[in-house]
Amino acid sequence: MTSLTVFLGALLAASLEAIEALTVLLALALARSWRPVFWGAGIALVTLALAGVGMGAALLQIPKSLLQLGVGGLLALVAASWLVKSSQRLARKRRGRDQEQRFRRHQAKLANMGTASRIKTDAAADWIAGIAACKAVLLDGLEVTLIVLSLGGAEEPHAAVAGALVGTSTVFFAGILLRRPLTRLPEDAVMFWTAALLLAFAARWTAAGLGLSWPGDEVLVVASTLFFALAARSGATLRKDALADQEAHGHTEPNDKLETRHGGSGVRELAQAVAGKLLRLVWSDRLLALSLLSVLALVTVLQSITPDTSWLRDTFFLGLILVGWALVVLERAKH
Repeated sequence: MTSLTVFLGALLAASLEAIEALTVLLALALARSWRPVFWGAGIALVTLALAGVGMGAALLQIPKSLLQLGVGGLLALVAASWLVKSSQRLARKRRGRDQEQRFRRHQAKLANMGTASRIKTDAAADWIAGIAACKAVLLDGLEVTLIVLSLGGAEEPHAAVAGALVGTSTVFFAGILLRRPLTRLPEDAVMFWTAALLLAFAARWTAAGLGLSWPGDEVLVVASTLFFALAARSGATLRKDALADQEAHGHTEPNDKLETRHGGSGVRELAQAVAGKLLRLVWSDRLLALSLLSVLALVTVLQSITPDTSWLRDTFFLGLILVGWALVVLERAKH
């Protein structure tokens, strides 16, 4: 796999998360000032960088096949979750990522907290704004860090890091210059295709970890991306039709609640939010996670009882991973 494809995947993933963090940072800066926001965001970025370097160094001690299998499985959990959510949003079954609405909501929250007016001292106001900025960048940066480690840990670390840096820097500079959230970008569509691409990468790493050949390299990555995208879109469309039938008979389902994950301004709340974010990354949809891992477990068991090493055997097991994951995504997109 070339550095360009890894660079592109990291760039798109980092850009999506940077847009979310930027919305919160702008709300804080316009309500208070840029100084505490820069400090808070800077501390978060340094923390994420140190964590990434530490985890990257630890990954170097792991045997390559086990590393490929591990990062492939981790990337699959994150990518499949993104793919299911974005497909549901595109099908209008789940509330979309509306940055303008999030921006206004955070401004209202800051006004209620008194960050702009009721805090007694400037130091206290700066502390609250700085902690909130640190929290926003940490929460959204955690996903980027894990994706970069998953994309680059197995083969191309420099390309993955470069892609994440370019994507994040571009979004932040654009937001600072415009002094407003980036609302014109088709976030849901970008997230959908990015997730499908990341899931294809995950299949590539997983296959390598299991000792399976990956014919065609980038060609099969592109084909797998389209295959996963088709599965997710089909599942969301089937669910949309089912909801339409329910509404026609007087049964409706409530829309998703607006996210409030950046609430709270204390250090304790920050630590709790980070721990909760890590847990949600891999376990927010337990059935999705267990189903993806079950496919890998099935392939591993079948490999152990079929010692033949022919290309036909490799093709069968590779197809089992791709089809199995696609069916999991399709089924979860329906719910």
